[in-house]
Amino acid sequence: APSAERESCSCRTACAPDRNLRRGIVKWSRVFQPRNPVFWMMVLLNLLSSVIAVMLVSMPLATGVRVLLAVFALGNAAFGVGLALRLMRSPDAQA
Repeated sequence: APSAERESCSCRTACAPDRNLRRGIVKWSRVFQPRNPVFWMMVLLNLLSSVIAVMLVSMPLATGVRVLLAVFALGNAAFGVGLALRLMRSPDAQA
């Protein structure tokens, strides 16, 4: 009887977390995993992107250096977002 109740429930996120993970639905609360090294890599990459962005705005740099730093900052940000998505889609927090 309990499994029949779970199947008839209209609350998809609470009653079917495994099904949601297979569909690609992510949980923002899973990003904060301080024991997971992927979390710290994501934090460092996003901080580095922010520092580079501040440097680009506040320092007079040659055009080539600006372009190189901008590409590096965007790459760091994209990789950081990829790590965040990886953390959100992970089944459980890793110890």
